[in-house]
Amino acid sequence: MPVLDGLPINVAGLPLFNVSADGMLVHSPVDRSERATLVQVSRVGLETTIDPDWRFDPGGSLRWWSLSPDGRRVALVVMEADRGDVWLKDLPDGRFERLTRGGGNKRDPLWTEDGARVFFVSDSLGQRDIWSVAADGGEAKLEWEAQLPISQHVTTPDPRRRIVRSAPVERFGRDLFEIDMSGGQPPRELTATEANETAPALSPDGRLLAYVSDEAGADNVYVQPYPDADGALLRISAGGGWSPVWSKDGKELFYLAAPPEADARPVMMSARILSDPLAIDGRAALFTLRPGYHSASGATAFDVTADGDFLLIKQRRETSTVLVVNFYAELQRLVPN
Repeated sequence: MPVLDGLPINVAGLPLFNVSADGMLVHSPVDRSERATLVQVSRVGLETTIDPDWRFDPGGSLRWWSLSPDGRRVALVVMEADRGDVWLKDLPDGRFERLTRGGGNKRDPLWTEDGARVFFVSDSLGQRDIWSVAADGGEAKLEWEAQLPISQHVTTPDPRRRIVRSAPVERFGRDLFEIDMSGGQPPRELTATEANETAPALSPDGRLLAYVSDEAGADNVYVQPYPDADGALLRISAGGGWSPVWSKDGKELFYLAAPPEADARPVMMSARILSDPLAIDGRAALFTLRPGYHSASGATAFDVTADGDFLLIKQRRETSTVLVVNFYAELQRLVPN
């Protein structure tokens, strides 16, 4: 006869509980929710929790979020029942409210330069199209009906053009394309290779395109000129790297790198990039990411504030331990015979 429900199971398949000789039962409920919060980290790794009283449940996804141009709000995707919607968090300790509604799975929120609207990718019409919605709420507007399967997207100095990541069905691999939002021109390939190119990041002046490619076997960060590559390509990371993000002044490119030690935490790196000619003008390790920092490759791992600090999402597993006294008396009540 069941007397205790909801016990977690360890790797050996055994339920996690214990009972003392005098009838005290201790166990941990199986419902262990992942909660997340925003932290601001300095260049030397000093961490400050932005809103200590706020937590959110990412619903299993922390892949897509972005900081507004004025640094006062964050747009992020929260998954509920296998459907993602865009939510806005007012910084530092303001409201957390849903921005998008309706059908479809939303992803990749991205602010306009004036912060008035938020672009996002949604499959509400069957394929992944680009939509936008006013930052103060309202009906979503279809901005570009997909001509190819897309995922990540970034803005360019020309509001009619955007850089997207796509995986064309006719060949293996993921490439970066420039699309015409007005629909007047077909998508233009920027990285037509056999490798996978992801995580596009355009410099603030629109002259350099950073991205991640596995053409050398492992993921590494590369930079090429934009809009015309002119055959120039510069590898930035030395031994593996991902999640490139430009500083607001465009003088530095930040990215995450794997340290040489096995099972060590990722390291925040800074590289100073020269555009003419394309070259690295110094590379430095800033700090090691602490446990719990979201740092997945192919996703939004961090953003950079106007004053040069880093905004990251930190996950916390919230668990509880239950202590039941006089468990034998309860057991006698449940199973009197």
